[in-house]
Amino acid sequence: LLYTIKFEKDMFYRSLVLACLLLAPYIAGIRYDLVYVTSNKDGAETTLEVWMRLLGVDTGLNTGVVTIPGHDEKGKVDEHNIEQAQDIGTPTMVWLKVEGVDAWWMAQFQVKKEGDDTWYTTETVDTRVADSQSIFCNLEPAIEYQVTTTTSTDENAETDHSVLLTLHGAEGSTRERNLDTPENDFLNGARDTFTFYDIDIGALECIQVKLDGTDGWKVAQIEVVMGKKQYATPSLEVFLDDEPEFRLDEKFCDLFVEDLGDNLNLVKNSPEVDASWKDSDTA
Repeated sequence: LLYTIKFEKDMFYRSLVLACLLLAPYIAGIRYDLVYVTSNKDGAETTLEVWMRLLGVDTGLNTGVVTIPGHDEKGKVDEHNIEQAQDIGTPTMVWLKVEGVDAWWMAQFQVKKEGDDTWYTTETVDTRVADSQSIFCNLEPAIEYQVTTTTSTDENAETDHSVLLTLHGAEGSTRERNLDTPENDFLNGARDTFTFYDIDIGALECIQVKLDGTDGWKVAQIEVVMGKKQYATPSLEVFLDDEPEFRLDEKFCDLFVEDLGDNLNLVKNSPEVDASWKDSDTA
């Protein structure tokens, strides 16, 4: 009898240990960091609930439906995270739907899984998400872009307004991004560096900047590091302004290219603008 009791206790504890091992990944949960952008179109925002589900096509698994907050202002970048019991593998697709009669215009969606340094992103889609029109968007590995702007040392070269940037490459373009941050950027002579993630656009062909406001900005140079290459404009000294004799936006396609080889030390941060790299104490 004692032997039977001991055997049953041993089997119980072994079963308990096995169950804990099997359930550990589910109990711990997998975290997914999300970044989603509302389009700049008029009326793109919505105050209704937006439903989202991530899918791992290779595994056939999905996160189940969750609601994501925000998306209540056009052009807004929202960040959110979800704790999911099931690891779906590589997130290769996102499903979205709005609960209600209103619609949400999404510009881009990005996700990073806990334990994976890679961000996965959609293209710039600018698509309508509605109750009667749920959408599936493909996700692809994103690459890091490190952009450094140099403001001219001339008098009145600085600006307090936002600077918008788009990179154009041989295989596509990045989403237009607002490089303005809570920091005091774009001061006279300042070098400001921003980091973001987007689709691989291939070899960089043009850098487009646009001033979002009426306080003019004189740009001296722009540099972009992507992959193992650094692209740089020549000395520019171009003034962006809304006055008739100037332009609010410019596209610079005359670029120098340098192969950086393996001597890279890039920071993995948020996929949106990161102003933590400052070469000027005044910026």
